[in-house]
Amino acid sequence: MPRPVDFTQPAKVIRVEPEKNRIIAKTNYKFILYYDEISDIKNGDTITYTGVKQDDRVQTMPFGFNYNKYLLSQNIHAIYYADSVNVSQSGFSVYFIKGFIDDYMSNNFSESLPYIQTFITANRSEFDSELLNSVSKLGIAHLFAVSGLHISFMSLLIFKILKTLKIKDLFIEIILGVFLFQFIILTVFASSVIRASMMVILLILNKRFKLHFTAFDLCTYLALFLLIINPLYYLQLGFILTFLVSGSLLLFSEQLNGLSKVYQSLLVSTISFFSTLPIITSFNYSFTPFTILFNIYFVFYTMILLLPFGYLTFIFPFFEVIYIWVIFLFEQSIFITEKYFYVEIRLFFNHLYKIILYYTIFLYILAKPKRIMLYFSMFVYLMLIHLSPYLSYKQQVTFFHVHGDAILIQDSFNQCNMLIDTGAPDFHNSLLNSLKAMQITHFDYVVITHWHYDHYGNLDLIEDYFIINTIITTDNQVFYEAQMIQCGRINFFIYPNTYDSSSENDRSVVLKLWIAEDIYLFTGDIESERELLLLNEDIKANILKVSHHGSRSSSTEAFLTAVNHKEAVISASANNPFDHPHQEVIERLKRLNITVHQTNLEGTIHFQYIFNKRIKKTVFNP
Repeated sequence: MPRPVDFTQPAKVIRVEPEKNRIIAKTNYKFILYYDEISDIKNGDTITYTGVKQDDRVQTMPFGFNYNKYLLSQNIHAIYYADSVNVSQSGFSVYFIKGFIDDYMSNNFSESLPYIQTFITANRSEFDSELLNSVSKLGIAHLFAVSGLHISFMSLLIFKILKTLKIKDLFIEIILGVFLFQFIILTVFASSVIRASMMVILLILNKRFKLHFTAFDLCTYLALFLLIINPLYYLQLGFILTFLVSGSLLLFSEQLNGLSKVYQSLLVSTISFFSTLPIITSFNYSFTPFTILFNIYFVFYTMILLLPFGYLTFIFPFFEVIYIWVIFLFEQSIFITEKYFYVEIRLFFNHLYKIILYYTIFLYILAKPKRIMLYFSMFVYLMLIHLSPYLSYKQQVTFFHVHGDAILIQDSFNQCNMLIDTGAPDFHNSLLNSLKAMQITHFDYVVITHWHYDHYGNLDLIEDYFIINTIITTDNQVFYEAQMIQCGRINFFIYPNTYDSSSENDRSVVLKLWIAEDIYLFTGDIESERELLLLNEDIKANILKVSHHGSRSSSTEAFLTAVNHKEAVISASANNPFDHPHQEVIERLKRLNITVHQTNLEGTIHFQYIFNKRIKKTVFNP
């Protein structure tokens, strides 16, 4: 439960986000403060507040979005919901400049605002989600993160302007250093900005004081230094990507010298692509090999048009009329490229040892670029990972921790994939991403037990992303019931439903499934009246999916006795509004000596069969 807090300790406001009704603030640690009335609060203000602290969110889906890890990656250690906020002191601070620039951008730009914000303050919050999804799929999302490309452009521009004004090199270097330090603060210490800015400063110092360090040495020392002052940087995706790309390019820099611009661009794009492949696929679960070519075009467009006009428009807002056309052509190029040239290859490195082996091969290729066998080894390795679903000898049954029901049944060697219900959607598309990460390629059967949203809500997403051979619902179950259906080495039987009821729950599709040496009974949300009718059928099984999330309206003692099962799985979301499962159902199951597994307590429950032996795994006990 959320814990009350009453903070009289002053907190400094780092960033105000009116569109989200929240404040990023800092005491001895950084935190998020949600409050409905923040219009009078400014960056740099000192505040006190009262409210409640949000409990940590536990990751309960396999390979799902880890919210706590994300917050830590941003160096955020708590979330509060404020009842009252008082500004105890207003005044100048390093964060005031960012607030001033944010106000300037909001007041002067409209259609170009997302791009201006991105290139000036590394804030992507105004971008349309469809556009961000497209650039992520194409592998060019780095263009929307202020990094080496943008810092190099700004540094070169400042150097050229100051050189034209005939300012001495020493003063140019000082001015550039001060500017880059201020830019780091302006972007609220974004890791990619820190890396790129500090590298420019270190290279200047290295040359000025003739320290004779290589660029790779400086990059390595900088990474180690940043990890020492903030060990949580290793959680930041931007930190990992920026050092992987820059380090790989610096290792290969000698081979790039003397090449033509076209060939050099191709090699740089290729190295950047392969240096980040395991990381990119860790959240996309796929890649397109054409990213290498896409990068060449879009980086060129960004350097020639998007960045220069962005900075020019920021200084002279009347250029926005032209900049809007530059943006329009850029976005149209993205959507056309996605529509006609996007080819998806599914790939996911689901174990650390796979990532280590990948980078071992990759580093050997960088060190010995003329060894053809190394390239062949990389190709074979990636093919094995891509084809891993077809090579797996395991059978599996997974009860996902969703709002509602979602159960995945998998046969060995990808012979059969079956999904019973899809749960209700959530903000992070957790079910879809878990299925992608588990490298599901298709569904032979999708069964929607009944038309309640917590059982079919994700169906559209599943249909959009996966090939589905057969969908069975209450509308068409008559064509599949009362017969044994084989799917690979899995068999299932759907019980006829002759029950004339206005209750959608009692109309649920009920099926028995045989996998390895276990028999499962899946009951949807049937209640006591439908359970009574099923007593006339052979419903014996050794594992029961408890009906209706453990509601007291179901699981009568007569029904549980007839099933004669030794284990039961209750699919219920944590902190659900109906307080499922109900305690009397839990006590009834335990009184019958039935082992109970609960998703609301254990997260996603995963039964894995290896040579017919069942092994239970959960997110908390993998």
